Amino acid sequence: VRRADGVKVDMVRQYLDSRWVYLQTGTPTSRIATRPATVPIPVPTATRPTPKQDTSPPVRTNNGRVLVMLDPGHGGRDPGAIGLGGLREVDVILPVAKRVAEILEKQGIAVKMTRNGDYFVGLDERVAISREAGATLFVSIHANSIDNRPDVNGLEIYHYNIGQSFADTVHRTVVDYVNKNGFYLNDRRVRSARFLVLRKSTIPAILVETGYLTSEAESARLRRDDYQKVMAEGIAKGIIQYIRDRN
Repeated sequence: VRRADGVKVDMVRQYLDSRWVYLQTGTPTSRIATRPATVPIPVPTATRPTPKQDTSPPVRTNNGRVLVMLDPGHGGRDPGAIGLGGLREVDVILPVAKRVAEILEKQGIAVKMTRNGDYFVGLDERVAISREAGATLFVSIHANSIDNRPDVNGLEIYHYNIGQSFADTVHRTVVDYVNKNGFYLNDRRVRSARFLVLRKSTIPAILVETGYLTSEAESARLRRDDYQKVMAEGIAKGIIQYIRDRN
């Protein structure tokens, strides 16, 4: 095996057919060397894993109050994903975001939005709006798409750095809530990504992909008012639960 520039390659040792097999780095003429196993195979000692501790910081407050920045993605000249039947991402996520805001405000949680109409807001501007407002949590709401894969569907929530615990709580709450309310929502897990609105945020920030507009069944649900309502309720409940857990 030739070592490539910038790539770390280590020696490999494996027990195979009563022989130890060594794969070493070197020149192209290096061989795989084997030797009979003359020592017993070490048996790993079972150990109990150390429980992972939640090191997420408590939710900061703005003048004594939590301020949630809701960020409906895209808008204006950027309609986002275009799904089956011409369903546009912007036509799904703005109503959802507005409903989330309404629910949070009824619970006494302060809310601001990066946009509350169908107009364009740049990515850096969204982060700046959040920062200038003194937001303590950031939630970007989107709908997904994928070419030539109508079988792909479900909820994904993304985080970066300090947003993992926030993403975990909202994701778990949304999946449970939607499925308990008579709709099916596939769980596509929590993921880490370097989306600009996440990595440039200095507060817990998540990006919620509510579903796939390119899935026939899911796009049909996402265009329905009652489904958008349940989705918004699930997201709001997740945000509220996270705030309660961290304070």
